[in-house]
Amino acid sequence: MLLPHRHRLFNSDSIQTQFRLNSDSVQIQFRFSSDSIYFRSLYACKVRVDLNYCWQYEAMRCRWHT
Repeated sequence: MLLPHRHRLFNSDSIQTQFRLNSDSVQIQFRFSSDSIYFRSLYACKVRVDLNYCWQYEAMRCRWHT
């Protein structure tokens, strides 16, 4: 589980992280974008795991204000 750290982010900062594991084809995409100092941010996490059976977990969007 990925948790974003709390720190000041300036106008339109974006962090994109992509993780691939070729064992059983595991894809994790971490996308973080913020558009104000008040930490209004759009947190999107996309996890795609394919093992012996196809399992897709998608759409984990959270908006919070601090």
